[in-house]
Amino acid sequence: MSLESLGYKCKDAKKAYDTVRSNLDSIAANIARKIKNTSPQISKPTYNKNDFEAEISYAKSLSQQEIDKCNEVLRTKNLEAIPIFPIKWDVNKIYFAINQILQHQVQERVTIQRLEGNTEKSDFAKKGLEIHKAGDRCAFCGNIITQDTYENLIGIFLLMR
Repeated sequence: MSLESLGYKCKDAKKAYDTVRSNLDSIAANIARKIKNTSPQISKPTYNKNDFEAEISYAKSLSQQEIDKCNEVLRTKNLEAIPIFPIKWDVNKIYFAINQILQHQVQERVTIQRLEGNTEKSDFAKKGLEIHKAGDRCAFCGNIITQDTYENLIGIFLLMR
């Protein structure tokens, strides 16, 4: 065989290859277009023949049951979660509340030395506070309960809560 005839054969084979390659590219582009335009959409919006060709090696046949299951998944509706407790921040209210807390004067803790460190005496005084008012006569000792003593006891037991 001459070099010239080999050259023609090579040229003819290249031409046949280019024709087949062009046909395959055209088929791949058409299939990619179909995949991209399916409803519901199953591919990215820019899906093309290169994406299709890259996925060919992962292709496999599905049974009718698998196809039905996949279609059912595709038909499911996207549900949007609604927050149960929507948070609405009113920054002005928060600002004023913080300022009120910061401007609030802390009162000194009231102490009565005769009750300090003795829980039984404290419990007794607390019970007495529940049944007496300022100006009442103490049911235990018979003394008049002064306004100052009454207010001191209220201060102690309100702070203990």
